[in-house]
Amino acid sequence: MSKSDHGKVVSIDGPVIGITGLKYQKIGDLVKIGFSKLTGEIIKIVDKKSIATCYEYTEGLRIGEPVVNTKEPLSMELGPGLLNNIYDGIQRPLPILREKYGDFIDIGQESVALDRKKQWLFEPLIKVGTKISTGDIIGVVQETNTIEHRIMVPIGIHGTLTNVARTSRYTVQDEIYTIKNGTKVQKFGLSQKWPIRTTRPYHQRIFPTKPLITGMRVIDLLFPVAKGGVVACPGGFGTGKCVLADTPVLLGNGHIKKIKEIYDEYKTSKQLDEDLEEDLIKLNDDFEVFAFNQTSISKKRATHIYRGKCNSLVKIKTRTGRTVELTPIHILHIFNGRNIVQKPAKDLRFGDYIVVPRKINIEGEESYFDFNNMEKSLRIADEEAINEIKKKIDILLESYQLKEISKILDTPYDVLYGYWKGNNAPTLNFLHKLEKFTGTTKIKVKSLKSERQSNLFKIPEKLTEEMAEWLGLFVADGHIKGKYGGVYLYNTSDQILKRFQLLTKSIFDLEAKFGQDSEDRTPYMYIRNDVFKKFLYMLGIPREQKTYEIGIPKCVLQSPDSVLIHFLNGYFAGDGWFSKYTVGFSTASKNLHTGLSYSLSRLGILYRVSEKNNSYAIDLEGKRSIKFASILKNSNIFVYDKMLPLYEYFESNIDHFDGLDIVPVDNEILRIFKLQGKDSQNHEIFRKYGNIRLDNYYKRGQIPSLTILRKIDALINEYAPAINVNEINTFKNILKICEYVYFDKVTSIEIVKKETDVYDLTVEDYHNFIGGTQPILLHNTVIQHNLAKWADADIIVYVGCGERGNEMADVLEQFPSLIDPHTNLPVMERTVLIGNTSNMPVSAREASIFSGLTMAEYYRDMGYDVALLADSTTRWAEALREISGRLEEMPAEGGYPAYLSTRLASFYERAGLVTPLGTPSRIGSITLVGAVSPPSGDFSEPVTKTTKRFVKAFWALDAKLAYSRHYPSISWTDSYSLYSDHLEEWWNKLGRGWARGRTEISVILALSDQLQNIVQLVGKENLPVDQQLTLFVADLIKRVYLIQNAFDPVDRYSSPEKSLRLINLILDFYSRSKDIVNRSIPLFEVENLSIVTKISRARLTIKNEDINQFDVLNMELEAQTTALIDRYESV
Repeated sequence: MSKSDHGKVVSIDGPVIGITGLKYQKIGDLVKIGFSKLTGEIIKIVDKKSIATCYEYTEGLRIGEPVVNTKEPLSMELGPGLLNNIYDGIQRPLPILREKYGDFIDIGQESVALDRKKQWLFEPLIKVGTKISTGDIIGVVQETNTIEHRIMVPIGIHGTLTNVARTSRYTVQDEIYTIKNGTKVQKFGLSQKWPIRTTRPYHQRIFPTKPLITGMRVIDLLFPVAKGGVVACPGGFGTGKCVLADTPVLLGNGHIKKIKEIYDEYKTSKQLDEDLEEDLIKLNDDFEVFAFNQTSISKKRATHIYRGKCNSLVKIKTRTGRTVELTPIHILHIFNGRNIVQKPAKDLRFGDYIVVPRKINIEGEESYFDFNNMEKSLRIADEEAINEIKKKIDILLESYQLKEISKILDTPYDVLYGYWKGNNAPTLNFLHKLEKFTGTTKIKVKSLKSERQSNLFKIPEKLTEEMAEWLGLFVADGHIKGKYGGVYLYNTSDQILKRFQLLTKSIFDLEAKFGQDSEDRTPYMYIRNDVFKKFLYMLGIPREQKTYEIGIPKCVLQSPDSVLIHFLNGYFAGDGWFSKYTVGFSTASKNLHTGLSYSLSRLGILYRVSEKNNSYAIDLEGKRSIKFASILKNSNIFVYDKMLPLYEYFESNIDHFDGLDIVPVDNEILRIFKLQGKDSQNHEIFRKYGNIRLDNYYKRGQIPSLTILRKIDALINEYAPAINVNEINTFKNILKICEYVYFDKVTSIEIVKKETDVYDLTVEDYHNFIGGTQPILLHNTVIQHNLAKWADADIIVYVGCGERGNEMADVLEQFPSLIDPHTNLPVMERTVLIGNTSNMPVSAREASIFSGLTMAEYYRDMGYDVALLADSTTRWAEALREISGRLEEMPAEGGYPAYLSTRLASFYERAGLVTPLGTPSRIGSITLVGAVSPPSGDFSEPVTKTTKRFVKAFWALDAKLAYSRHYPSISWTDSYSLYSDHLEEWWNKLGRGWARGRTEISVILALSDQLQNIVQLVGKENLPVDQQLTLFVADLIKRVYLIQNAFDPVDRYSSPEKSLRLINLILDFYSRSKDIVNRSIPLFEVENLSIVTKISRARLTIKNEDINQFDVLNMELEAQTTALIDRYESV
């Protein structure tokens, strides 16, 4: 290899490696990285720098280590020996690696993909001198007992066959045939290579019309997939990770809204049935919440809102006073001393530390006031707007008579005439009708007046800092009195009253007048203007029960922090207090308490909360009150007298305590820091230079504050002690996390037994959202294995892409022992397994999908039907996302890269039924089954949603069915197949009634689901007898047909013939039963027929090879039903 093929490592970011020095690199080239020769692939080139993703762990790799460019793409070696083998994502045979290196494989270890020593019996099929081209079959090798491996001419090769080996045994390295094209002579063996990211070409694509038989009745009958088709298999929603109806949610615009209010807002447009136990509603595309991505908090799109029911809750209380009620399996983020982990609420323990937001960065935007939100009966007092209205009427008069306009605008003629002539002020309602009819530019209204008085009110253009301060004063001590009363502010401070008066004049151009009913009563300022009152109502000031219902106006919450700070200044002046070292707020309104909590979190101020006698308190102690004072002092606010003691405390030299902001870091980290944190003179740097005794923490149980940890970090940075780099990285990661969150200790856990509605939001990517009265983080494959075992495809390629280690271990242990029901030989004889667990490098996970596809296409080109099972494409997409993030690419929906759709398309579009290149003519197919693992069963998350664009069958797994031991747990409500019509002809050749069976079963199940709601209200026995029969037969279908026992030797695989005969038997029973009950024969007589028991057991008693026994059951059915009818009619 020439020197120009060499480079060096210049940056390392996990699996993403920066390389310089390569002169002839191109995207897709395979590189060997470092002294360990780690395998990587160039994925990006920027100027002279190459970016490679490494398929092995990069731990130990150092800057400056050499890189060698192989100048070849990542390719699969294709030939005899692929079947009955297990590979990783880059085609390293795992059994060989285990044999050579043990259970744990060091980085940089390699092994050839195909056995170089094994000899294969090759039999030639073409004679020397034959003109051959791409895809022609030269000869065959019996790869396993069931699969004949066809040796094909590689892609792009053609010419004359000048030599071919005779029938004998050869290794994959031996020369087998020679092709001459002009003067060029090429020699080939039993194997060939193909780059994994390039689709193998074929002659023609054919529309699939033959089903892939899975042996699972619910799939084969109701939701079939064709050979050459594509199907997604996601988990169902409704996993119960929910919160109560009154749980507040922080929206992306800064508003705080109860989750039930969100549901109700969208429910009205969907016209949902209130009696349904659960439902899932799609939210608008721009609906955003705040979510945590393990390191920071940012806005994320929420796609759906879910409503369900539960009968028990977990009530949790924390050290700072936070309380939250959620379902037992709702996921919470917990800090374990090193990392943030997830834990169901039911598994929480006293002393666990919940992750809660420290600072929520809300950019905010200016709030402009829209007069269209005012009461429509108000009249326009703006002369400019009135003149514009007259002009619009004049324009209409050019085409209509005034009486016609009166009818069109639904306005009395005399009223319209008064508006036109300027005798009366038009109402907002009239303006809206006029603008809607004319479709012209909207008229801007600057002032309004009421019906009952002529004092006008000029509408402020937007919310200013001064107006936010005014609102803070009013929320604290203001009231609106009576229907015809005024706007009042009560306070004993002359300074506050005068400030209120000044602000009222400067902001609203209204006069606030002083008043005091008697010397012993609280003085006040009052404003009399009816439109002004309605303006305050528009801002969200309650009309009644202001003390208990008031909250921070939405216009304040969505504004920038500077506006929010002015509001808090006014509110603190009116209703806050300061004593010694504590700032406090107390209110009887839970809404206001929640708004204040979120506002303080926006500003990064920690606090304690408490509730007593329906009063809600917030306390800022020590450094927290200092931070509050600092924010106010640096914000150009009006200084109220109440601020002065707080400012004095702020400017004092008191050592302000910090007992709230603690970080329960793992004691082992601090112990290692103590032992290894030495300077050049072997002195412990933390005690010598920082006066920090680490043994107080890891020996005596004290918990360090964040301030202490930052001092420790500063000492490490300054003195660079030789501390274990992994421990330092973990420590620094904790500090990074603490910029956005802190850790609140669980002090109380209570199980509450009650039935209630619960709600959840599905959030893209992060699958959590910030909510709660005080901000807290709230969270939101068996089918694959059975397909691999029992599907009637010739070849199975199973890609375990990012599954958990124990799940892949089950696959790797089970498959070698499984027997193929079609051949009675091991399933592995027609199977290739590719295993990448979730803790393996993400780059190898990403490549594994295409490695499997390349192998599948190779066998397809031989003329075989291949089923590729990818478990799961979600974790493959997550690998793409991680790599994209490390490349600092602009994220798209859900944080996934913008090219997620393209990559998914490049996967699913390689499926299909085709005629491959070459002779003899043949047909092959690839059926793709992609398991999708949507977090919390959210079918709207980007991977599932994008996948549905490319698949024509959708097998939705239902959590409720799984919990009730109904397997396969495929929902007959949410699943679908678009292949049914194209497969009907094939099924009709097999026997009668497939289309009829699908249709009737679907109708019965749908009707049964509808009747269940009525049954809950009136009881089954009160239904009409025909509906009772429907419920009985639906239950029979579920128990007999849709359920299968994977461990029962008879039931685990149902042949098409058995499936068809069984459903016809059930439907014949239904037809005869309807005839019986229509003759007024009691339903219990039908239910007690002995044939019912035999039908129920047919799936377990009748073997696939003994389907003639259904004839016996059909005769018994006819005999018993006929006898029953005769018995009643003879009476």
